[in-house]
Amino acid sequence: LEDNIKSIGTQAFMNCTNLEDVKISNSLKTISSYMFCGCSNLKIINLPDCIESIESFAFQACSKLEQLLIPESCINSINGDAFNFCSKLTTNFDKLAFYDHDSDQKPISVACKNTDISGKVVIPEFTYVNGNKYTVTKLKEGGFYNCKNITEVYIPSSISQAGMTVFKDCLNLEKVVFDEGCTLDSITFGMFNGCTNLKYINIPSSVKNFTTYYKILGSFAFSGCISLDNITIPDDFNSITGYPFDNCTINKLIFEGEIYTIDEVYYNNKPSINTLIINNSNLYKKINSDDSLGGLIGCAQTIKVKSSININNDIYLEDANVFNFETIGEYRCYTRKQSNLII
Repeated sequence: LEDNIKSIGTQAFMNCTNLEDVKISNSLKTISSYMFCGCSNLKIINLPDCIESIESFAFQACSKLEQLLIPESCINSINGDAFNFCSKLTTNFDKLAFYDHDSDQKPISVACKNTDISGKVVIPEFTYVNGNKYTVTKLKEGGFYNCKNITEVYIPSSISQAGMTVFKDCLNLEKVVFDEGCTLDSITFGMFNGCTNLKYINIPSSVKNFTTYYKILGSFAFSGCISLDNITIPDDFNSITGYPFDNCTINKLIFEGEIYTIDEVYYNNKPSINTLIINNSNLYKKINSDDSLGGLIGCAQTIKVKSSININNDIYLEDANVFNFETIGEYRCYTRKQSNLII
């Protein structure tokens, strides 16, 4: 396709069963509906950065399509039905289901059709249902629960809500990427509970709870995640409650901003934290229990503090193993023995 081609109509190459290789014009912005539908011998196609969207059924029934290089410019503007019956493709668009499109009062939510979904999952920003375009804004409650074979999840900026236990017990999930500008309101109850192989997640700075001012990390959100590399609590993340790190193993836990409430970090099983990094001098304003920051500090092998900390009340740990304290800023921080305390 020559570079001067800027638009191609629907069904342009539909059922071209001998088509194997396509070079897309550098001026084309949209892969239109049914454009390559039924091209059963098409194996690999590289989309240039100019592509902004992939419409419904664009690659449906491309049964030999194994590799599709999708540019970042359109990774979140792909119709959920664009890859129906592409059995060898690993992006799994055809295995997603969409709900509540029949109501103007509910957000459009996404989930898997069944738990045999595997590999990489790219959640689209919008979908078409009966010819109507809908923006996908919610991860359905339990939507990917017990999908033991998914390995990566990419979540678009349109997602603003998530139900409970969305990815619970996804045992082989290793990587979760939220798109820059994601408006997700909270990491919800049990959202990644039992994801024992989860290594990477970038918590979006938008995380909050709509019913209160505080931004919240939900109850048991990462419980049982024993392979976490780094978790960064964003700059304007204001509340941690409900045992989110129960029975976790974390290489680095990083606090970037003020934490207004730290309450019940773990339940029965203390997290194992290699390095706790505190990058804000006003760490928190309220502590509700002995399992809060004090308990968290007691689980860390190394603590790194960027600058002096101003604490408005003393931290006291839950057991009798307190053996010393350090004076930090204006207040005292009682601590148990760590391997390193770096200030």
